This record gives sequence, structure tokens and C-alpha cells, in this order.
Amino acid sequence: VGYWGDLSGNGNNLIQATAGRRPLLKTGIQNGLPSVLGDGTDDYLRASFTFTLPSQFVYVTKLISDTVDRYAGGVTAFSTVFDRTNATTLRVFNSDGVATTTAGQGSYIVRTTFATGTTNTLTLNNGTTASGTGVTPTNPSGMTLFSEGDFTNGFGNLHFLSAMAFNRLLTAAENANLEAYLQGKYAISAGYATLTRDTTTTYNSTTG
Repeated sequence: VGYWGDLSGNGNNLIQATAGRRPLLKTGIQNGLPSVLGDGTDDYLRASFTFTLPSQFVYVTKLISDTVDRYAGGVTAFSTVFDRTNATTLRVFNSDGVATTTAGQGSYIVRTTFATGTTNTLTLNNGTTASGTGVTPTNPSGMTLFSEGDFTNGFGNLHFLSAMAFNRLLTAAENANLEAYLQGKYAISAGYATLTRDTTTTYNSTTG
């Protein structure tokens, strides 16, 4: 996969120009849906654009190995990492040791936020939100998948099923709706309320 298109229409496409460093497209990985798989050696995808704070990432990933650290991705000087801490436990943390609930092999909905130049938070599968003051640039540069934000080391052997970047912090209701949708789409037991369809209200348009 050398190109993962931006569906927002803003042209912030994830790109890898070097053929030997492109992750693979895999089919039927989670709830019958495809993913992009990094090799854990040198694969990564990168979109070059500038975030203005506050902003946030939401992504769906599937961890397939817990033998070494696995970098999921990030922005310059800020990364989300599945970090092996001992023989049986993995932690998810951002940058300078911001930790959340333990995690083994499995599928996760991950939310990271950049609220100011020095504060960030991370929520994993609707668990307890962890926050901290890891170093975050004033305007984070770009979005990287499968590697640290500077894409020079820490490459991840894991699946990405979805990746979203927002130029503002979503409200609690927006996050709940988005993550409940992702939970249903990818059949992940993440503890979000189930979305229900409104079949009783009639909406009339005045603009056509």
C-alpha cells in the first residue's frame, strides 16, 4: 500500500513512495474487513500536514505480537506505543510514559488528544483516560502510521483498520457516537453504548 486516500477531501493522504517500505493490504482481518499491515522492520505511511491545537487522533488497530515494543504511530515528538513491560503485560502510552490500561494481543479503538503544547491524553477501548505532560510540539507536524512520529525507528508489526485525525477536540457525545460506530463496524468489545437507529422521526428539508 503506497497510498491511503484522505476521505475528508483535504488531500492529507498517507503515502509511502519507496516500494520496499510499503505495508501490505490484508483482507478479512476484523469482522470480515480489510486492514493495512506493517512488517515491524521499516514499513510506514506518512501524511505531511500541520495540526493546529487542540486536535486528536482516533484509530482502530489490531495487535498481533506482544514479544517486543510496537509503535502504532504519531506526530513529530509524540507517539502511541504498545510497550512490552514484562513477560505478561503490555501498556499503551504516549510519549513520556503517559499510561493507560494494560493490553495484550487483540483489537483496540484508541483515542489520543493534544490539548495544549504540553498536555496530552489517551483512551483505550473506552477505558480510563490517562493524561500527562509529554513533549508535544506547538503545531504537530504530519501523521505517521506504523512508526514513531519521526519515522526513523520503533516500527510496528500490527494492523491498522481505520485512522482519523481531527483539527479540534470532539465533544464527549461525538466521541461516544464515533467510537460506538467503530465498535459495531469492527465487532470490537470496547464497552461503548450501542447505537440505535431512529425510525420514528420524520425530517423535512427546506433546502432541497
